[in-house]
Parts: sequence; structure tokens; C-alpha cells
Amino acid sequence: IEAVAMDPQQRLFIESAWACIEDAGYRPGALAGTRTGVFVGVSTSDYKDQCQLAGASLQFGGDSAFHFMIANRLSYLLDLHGPSESVDTACSSSLVAMHRAIGALQSGECELALV
Repeated sequence: IEAVAMDPQQRLFIESAWACIEDAGYRPGALAGTRTGVFVGVSTSDYKDQCQLAGASLQFGGDSAFHFMIANRLSYLLDLHGPSESVDTACSSSLVAMHRAIGALQSGECELALV
């Protein structure tokens, strides 16, 4: 039921991240408790805005309607213990997310990063 009300941006990110983990040869569950970081470039909350314009209630409020929670939702779902950052720098969000991930890997903040 929550997936129906979830911001499609979050749902697609979780699905893509899951596929990415599997494509890299990992089992998503095997990452639980690891210092894996999550970095994502996002910049809009269109779904929340459209729901409000339509007068629809956001049944699962909290993090399901806010774009800045996308990285945290994945970190929580997979029990990842590295940095978890949603980056909003307009057109450069994805590039800055990649830059932050590389920095976190180089500094030892995390041992693996999903971007």
C-alpha cells in the first residue's frame, strides 16, 4: 500500500539502486550493516506539489513526499551505515552527488557508495 502513495521518484530510485547492486554482483541484503554510502542528485518535489494541487492527502506523509529524503529512505531500507545525502544543486545535482561520493570513499567515510 505504501508503494502506491510513494513519490514515484523515490520508488524508481529504490528500484534502480536495487538493480545496480545486483548488477554489481552483490546481494542487497548482504550490504546491511556495512559502511555503504548513498548519494543522489535530486531537485524537485513535483509529486508532493501535484498531490497538494489535486487536494489529495499524502497518506504516508513524512519521507514519502519529500525529495530530500530519497537517499535516507534507501539507507534505512537496506540498513546502510555510510553517509546518506540527497544533493540539490539544480542542474549539477548528479555531478555533485558523484563528487561527494568519491570524496567520501577517499576520506574513508564509507567503503562502498551508491550514486
